[in-house]
Amino acid sequence: MLLALAAGMLPILGWRHEFRWSLLVAGFVLFAAADTAYLFETSASEYRVGTLLDACWPASSLFLALAAWTAWSSTPPLPRRGLGYYAAPVACTVVALAVTAVGHESRSAPILAALSLIAVAARFSVTFREVSNLAENHKQAMTDGVTGLPNRRSLATTLTEVPVSPPRTPVVGPPLLARAPARRALLLLQLLEFHEINDTVGPRFGDELLRQIADRLSQNVRRDDLLARVGDDQFAILLAEGADLIAARAQAGRLLEALGEPFALDPVTIQVDARIAIALFPDHCDHPQELLNRAEITLPHAKSAHGRIAVYDTAFELYRENDPSLIEELRAALADGSELTCHYQPKINAADGSVHSVEALLRWHHPARGLLLPEEFLPEAERAGLMRKIANRTVDLALKQARAWRDQGLPLTIAVNLSTTNLLDLDLVGSIDQQLRTHGLPADALIIEITESTLVDSARSRNTVAALQQLGVRISLDDYGTGWSSLARLQDVSVDELKLDRVFVARLAQDPRSVAIVRSTVALAESLGADLVAEGVEDEVTLRALRQYGCTITQGFVHSPPLPGSDLRDWILTNAPGPAPKKAQQQPS
Repeated sequence: MLLALAAGMLPILGWRHEFRWSLLVAGFVLFAAADTAYLFETSASEYRVGTLLDACWPASSLFLALAAWTAWSSTPPLPRRGLGYYAAPVACTVVALAVTAVGHESRSAPILAALSLIAVAARFSVTFREVSNLAENHKQAMTDGVTGLPNRRSLATTLTEVPVSPPRTPVVGPPLLARAPARRALLLLQLLEFHEINDTVGPRFGDELLRQIADRLSQNVRRDDLLARVGDDQFAILLAEGADLIAARAQAGRLLEALGEPFALDPVTIQVDARIAIALFPDHCDHPQELLNRAEITLPHAKSAHGRIAVYDTAFELYRENDPSLIEELRAALADGSELTCHYQPKINAADGSVHSVEALLRWHHPARGLLLPEEFLPEAERAGLMRKIANRTVDLALKQARAWRDQGLPLTIAVNLSTTNLLDLDLVGSIDQQLRTHGLPADALIIEITESTLVDSARSRNTVAALQQLGVRISLDDYGTGWSSLARLQDVSVDELKLDRVFVARLAQDPRSVAIVRSTVALAESLGADLVAEGVEDEVTLRALRQYGCTITQGFVHSPPLPGSDLRDWILTNAPGPAPKKAQQQPS
């Protein structure tokens, strides 16, 4: 009967093809064989001490101990359905009742055994159906319906079960010193602009993209790590016990590298970018249950962090991205229009120090929180589907300022950053064309800055870029050198400007490899007939080195921080060489 109960639990809990099950079965079978042989030898008075039979019992115990010692697999159990999977417990029950009936001398025993079998089978069917339904409901409650991964509830349950301190083994002698809590690390990964991509390609492709992402992440985590989907665009990875900050950073880097290769969604291919927040126990919290909260607080700071990986800091508590009121306030700001503004940072010609062009950088004058940078509110805007409105507002502000400068005699070209989602918008080209006409500006007065990831095998993005260039708008490839297969992007799309990522610029004075990259990029830009802009130039040493290596345009705090439009005009008149502002001329209608 015990064997029947054990066999009956397998269809409910699910079967895993694991080595531990083989050890367990081998141990029980060896025990049964040894006991049976011992019974026959004893009854025949043939049992002798010291034979091979005596070795079977310790061997059986060894198999059972190894089965208990072997770690559980993180793979989900295989679902079992149908009456066929209950054949084993039913057979065990029949055998048990048959043995009882045959071994009893009463004539009524077989009849009673048969009736008992019928009653047990009926109740067995009802009970196991109910328990199976409960097990299935529990599984669904703990599993993400799209990817099949554990969900947020499952992760929370696992975190509550994480021991706060390592178990102690009782020993004889003086008490052990208190041990440090077992280290755990949680990685929170967020897909950037996923909601906008999902809105563009449709929910069916969005779900397929999530499944492919889940599969790729699963291939890049260890067996003892727990991978869960905890939000629409978020995945969490709870690393195995003992992981420290170095291990967590290394794992985060591997995951971002794995996501760097594009995903094929017939008939399109999509490049996905991500950011990762890291929280550690006990470094950042008193209990493992708090790890997810610490990671969520850190996540907004990961987008601007080096490598898009950020580690929790208590200073992050001052700002929480997941504020329910923030998105509503942003909607109101977009409707009102007075709180959103742009600051402008000049790009300087290395030859004479004149202003080549100006980059418009969005800012939000929040009435309570002060001046907010894009990384502090754009992630929420992406999730709320507001990127089109924000892009339109940013372009309008930039062109309005460019018009004002031209009226004051400063014919500056202005650059605006657009996201992957914006390039997938079929109305983008028409909207920009209309805004240029509204402000009375030629198309070459506008530069659209895009990242390499927006162009990865996306025909729609490339068509949008081509349409903008046909309109006369210039295209700048931002953060050049950090995306997936940068040279392949230059083969697909013609660009007017390359912006060398600040990562290479910052290391120029210390890293010979960065020097080689800068030199080769300068030569590449010259051969393509494109301008080369080095962004993130912070000091005179780096500036002189860039000029020495042939970089023609530089941008950074060494020249000027981002300034309001009126302040930048004053800065240009004071610091940048060039002709005096011309008197405003009447624009043709």
